[in-house]
Amino acid sequence: MKWKKNLLFFCGILISLFLISHIISQCLGGFVYNNNCYNIGNELVVNGTLYYVDIDGVLKIPKSDGSECENNFECENNFCSNGKCEDLYKEVKKNTNKISEISKENITTCGNGVCDQGVGENEENCPQDCQTKPDFSITLATLKDNYSINEKIQLTDPPAKETFIIMLIKSLWNIFK
Repeated sequence: MKWKKNLLFFCGILISLFLISHIISQCLGGFVYNNNCYNIGNELVVNGTLYYVDIDGVLKIPKSDGSECENNFECENNFCSNGKCEDLYKEVKKNTNKISEISKENITTCGNGVCDQGVGENEENCPQDCQTKPDFSITLATLKDNYSINEKIQLTDPPAKETFIIMLIKSLWNIFK
């Protein structure tokens, strides 16, 4: 009878070892809690306290802002930057004014119909907003040099050759008088 007890005890140990090795093999590098496998970086709550599974498979409490870190999951706010836990929301909020200034001062709005010279728009890089010279020219020729108030100006298109020659002679005459 004693041998049956020993055999039963030995079988129980073998089954236990098999089950433990099976559970461990199913959760490599992780942490088993309540028959669930939690992998590296997973969060879980135990007795009302938040933990994360660290690289070594050990549960650890998340680190506060300013603490040294290597991975995002180590931090309360899930953001590790330059080796320190940071609160990204606080950083963005703190720098909102700087972001607004950069947006207003350094971003051109070419094509909005306003020449924003304060942000670097000019006639070369934003001609549709900043063009000061017309993109065409008009040459007018009139039939006489002087006009009175409310007198209609008659234009020629193109000016008659005789008129043009007469205008040229008159212009030269006025220059050399």
